[in-house]
Amino acid sequence: MIDLNTKEQIKGELNKRVMHIGSAKKAEVELGISNATISNMLNDKASLISDNMWRKMASALGLKLDEKWQHADTVPFTKFSNYFNDARLHANVFGIVTNPGGGKTYTLDYNREMHKNVFYVKCFRSTTERDFLADILRSMRKIPQSYRISELLKEVVKEVSKAESPVIIVDEFEKVKTEVFLLSIDLYNALEDKCGLVFIGTQNLKARIETGVQRGTLGFNEFLSRIGGKVIEIPAPTHTDAALVISRNGVSDMKAIDLIISKSDNDNHEVDLRRVKRLIHAHKQIAA
Repeated sequence: MIDLNTKEQIKGELNKRVMHIGSAKKAEVELGISNATISNMLNDKASLISDNMWRKMASALGLKLDEKWQHADTVPFTKFSNYFNDARLHANVFGIVTNPGGGKTYTLDYNREMHKNVFYVKCFRSTTERDFLADILRSMRKIPQSYRISELLKEVVKEVSKAESPVIIVDEFEKVKTEVFLLSIDLYNALEDKCGLVFIGTQNLKARIETGVQRGTLGFNEFLSRIGGKVIEIPAPTHTDAALVISRNGVSDMKAIDLIISKSDNDNHEVDLRRVKRLIHAHKQIAA
């Protein structure tokens, strides 16, 4: 989708060109775009003009638009955002798993940009208990004052207590050591009713929790209880989701849309949105 600022940029350049040439009628010949479209653009009738026509005008004027990736309300995005907002507004706790390429990173970035007091931590296999709590504090733009685990936890609670509708997002949680996994229970206990918590991972996170519960491993039953007794699975993007993303990002030709979808799905008709993004870029490069 072409945003308002970009439309104003195009309109400004078009107005300069019309003034230079002498009339909209002469501009129609030079630009290869109808007088009616030129008139609608100059007279703030943007609702009558498609995004593709704005792009065509920009190209005719020699403008290179630095377009951002455009948002689309896919089913995975909507479901994920609903849980995210539930955690943020009601201090709830969720364990969520998604498929690689399902749009998780985009959804997280979008919601972090839209809301205040969203604190994000990405886990690694090397993440220690101290790293985990210190990273949460850094996400709050606070420098840890101690590296004792008990003191770090107190600092996190102190900062959370100052924030309105805070939520902590813990990403790639399946990678952490058992000690960090157990520490998340202490984190929950310290922040209960004060802050939302969302633990995110791939299907490996669900498998790890289920295995831990079956084996009676210390802490896993407690963790499962704290995330509501179940791990939530976000569905993979469908062909319909992919088509929406593709069209919102400037590809309108149905053959091109079908080709991008066919190259980005698997045997279960599930789409990898990372692959979709690369194919959209490739299509635009070829078209250019």
